[in-house]
Amino acid sequence: MEKNKRMRISVAICTYNGEKYIREQLESILNQEYSVDEIVVGDDGSSDRTIEVAEKILKTSDVSYRILRSTTNIGYRKNFERTIAATKGEIIFLSDQDDVWKRNKVKVVAECFQKNPRYLMAFSDADVVDIKLNKQKRSLWEACFFKRDKKKIPEWDLLFLKGWYVTGAAAAIRRQLFEQVRPFSEICVHDAWLAMAAGLQDRLLAIPDKLWMYRQHGANQIGVAYSFRNKLRKKKEILVNLFQNQMIEHRNKKLIYIEMKERFDFFICDKPGFEKQMDKCIEFHSELAGMKSMPWSRRMRTILKHVKNGNYTRFTTTKGWLAGDFLFALLYKREKLKVKSRIGR
Repeated sequence: MEKNKRMRISVAICTYNGEKYIREQLESILNQEYSVDEIVVGDDGSSDRTIEVAEKILKTSDVSYRILRSTTNIGYRKNFERTIAATKGEIIFLSDQDDVWKRNKVKVVAECFQKNPRYLMAFSDADVVDIKLNKQKRSLWEACFFKRDKKKIPEWDLLFLKGWYVTGAAAAIRRQLFEQVRPFSEICVHDAWLAMAAGLQDRLLAIPDKLWMYRQHGANQIGVAYSFRNKLRKKKEILVNLFQNQMIEHRNKKLIYIEMKERFDFFICDKPGFEKQMDKCIEFHSELAGMKSMPWSRRMRTILKHVKNGNYTRFTTTKGWLAGDFLFALLYKREKLKVKSRIGR
């Protein structure tokens, strides 16, 4: 890449009680083949030595840095929004506190942006690793059921009606995209919010290289099930929380797509037919979110109708959604749960 065309690169890294891992992550960012110009750390009220460790490392580097501190916890969405807003670069890499970047990450992504000025967001695959950085069998994309056909550009708008495939820690954005979508949604995760906006404009790039290590340590805000034991634990959690969470997930998906439709209407209007698909997606999640108030027979008819219409294939990522809805429809008893709730009071 020619020096006179060099883009200013910023890194927005959000932290919260991450003293165990922050050193490795910052060192991996500072040791890139293609150096970054700025690092902004947004700390969300850590009670450990996260800020102290980060400041000690950054002080010894030649990279410009800022550390934003919260006295109270504002949550990862708001933390990422204010941290990105504090950066000055044309290209902004998003970073979690507990991963490790490979030395060529910034170089590969920056060159992609340089060669393709129209792209607003790029994301890559990653090696999924355990707490000691031991590589697991599946990559991040494999764990997220994302398959990229190298010969075909994905239809991002339709793909995102199924679910989210872009992990924030894998992503870098142009400042233009951030300005388009701020403020972030209160209910949608920040990476999905950014990716949907870029995808609706056909300006999202998937890079198949594994450019970083996605560490799984059991305390991740959002993680993947990479081992048999981990998968079993996740499935047990789903079953235990089925009655509480299954309908909430459908409701949240409905609300997210409604908000996206309202906020991103200027992108959607350029997509003939997509708005109808989005309405069908909202109707799908809305109907299933209302199963609590339905008698058993109507619940089953509702599920079978959507199976027949192919909506589970179009609007969900895995068979787990269908299995969860069937279990809910079969086992949920309003009367029994009402009695329990009275006892609880």
